Formats: sequence, structure tokens, C-alpha cells
Amino acid sequence: MDKSQQVSRRTCEQMFPFMERYKSSGQLQREFCRSHDINIGTFQYWLKKYREEQSAEEVLSVWTRHGYVEGIPGFVCIRTANDIL
Repeated sequence: MDKSQQVSRRTCEQMFPFMERYKSSGQLQREFCRSHDINIGTFQYWLKKYREEQSAEEVLSVWTRHGYVEGIPGFVCIRTANDIL
């Protein structure tokens, strides 16, 4: 494979903004991908990653609001009824 045929790897910094645009676009996945020249498989891979990260952030936010998470620089302590994890 020569340099013109190499597949470029995308990062979450590149793809997550597309996922945010997709959410507000009202388009079907195929339409959105066609209009942004993104392979549907690549899009679905990154949409899954985006949703997983959003879910994790929501859980952490809830835990923080209820006092279960305590921030220490470089660490996160999770308080349970009996112990700190």
C-alpha cells in the first residue's frame, strides 16, 4: 500500500464534534454520513464511543452530586456505604 492508499486514523477530538452535529441534525445516519463524506461503519464505531463516554460522564456527574465521588489530584475516590474505593 502506498502513501496515497493508507487509511488515516481518526481521533475522538476529530470525530466527537461530528457526533454532536449529527445529534442536532435530525438526519438519518446514512444521510448525515453521505453529506459529510464519512463511511457508515466508521460513523457507527465513533457514535458508539461517543455514547459510551457521554454515559460515563453522566454517571460521574450523578455520583458527584450525591457525594459519592471525592476528587484528589490524579485520583478519584468513590465513597460507598462502608468504604472508599
